[in-house]
Amino acid sequence: MSDGGDSPPPPSDLNCRTRVPAATNRSVMRTATNPQRTLTASVVCAEKVRSFLIACRCLTVSVVGIANTTLVATMERISEIGLRRALGTLDRRSARHLLTESVALVLIDGSLHLILHSCHRQRLLRR
Repeated sequence: MSDGGDSPPPPSDLNCRTRVPAATNRSVMRTATNPQRTLTASVVCAEKVRSFLIACRCLTVSVVGIANTTLVATMERISEIGLRRALGTLDRRSARHLLTESVALVLIDGSLHLILHSCHRQRLLRR
């Protein structure tokens, strides 16, 4: 599937290496070996890695926060859970209630972090 042009395919978003095309003329070869272009590509790669690390840090903070919130909610509701069990509520239903609450927190928190990460990334790309 060739489009007839001599230009190489664009690198994928996650590929940090610069692609050097098979040079058939000297202008393409000069462009591919330009040190400024290589430096720019390495800066873009460094920004991608930094952005990925920020996303990992955000996810780690989210997981710890959600685990802490779930633990505190369970500890605070021990008497409520005991009362519900005394009234005949199944353990499965109480567990489902706490799990549903945790999933709702995950969805809200994850959505917020994705929005903040995309805003941060857009700000970095504008530099």
